[in-house]
Amino acid sequence: MPIDFSDNSSSIYSRPLDAAKHETSANTLPNIPSIGLSVPEINILDHQISMARGSTMALEMTRSRLQLCKGQINIPHADLRRQKLRQKAQQERENEFYRDCFRMFRQLIITIMESTQNLVLQYHFHPGKGPVKDPRLIRTIILLRVALDKSRAEETEAEKQLKQQWGVPSPLSSASGWL
Repeated sequence: MPIDFSDNSSSIYSRPLDAAKHETSANTLPNIPSIGLSVPEINILDHQISMARGSTMALEMTRSRLQLCKGQINIPHADLRRQKLRQKAQQERENEFYRDCFRMFRQLIITIMESTQNLVLQYHFHPGKGPVKDPRLIRTIILLRVALDKSRAEETEAEKQLKQQWGVPSPLSSASGWL
């Protein structure tokens, strides 16, 4: 039996969980247990953007949204083009936000690794020197504290900018949870 690609049941994303799959003969495929589908993780920021009637890639890939898209009637080419260009611009802004978050995280990791390496090398060359009131250790602690504070401030600013682009009201005290 050939598969009808116009039939929505041909896609795992467009049929309900309890819907039957296409029939195949018992001779062609072995009986393989089905693997459960994993739903994309929606984080707090995605949820806030959704509440402001915006969308992110994680939201667009949820089962319900994919089913809704498959069931939509055909829209005119000009409208579809405008919609896709708007979605592309939104995706670029979202990608920029996550790129900034990754850059901040990478910079924090580099600072931590350099500080750890300096402390290990210091201990290797001066094993008898204790850490109490050691100026290098104090400098390293201050350096790590400054790097963490800088990372938190940049993260908060990036999140604030993304929320402004989506029109999400920003609370006075943002609970930072990315890094």
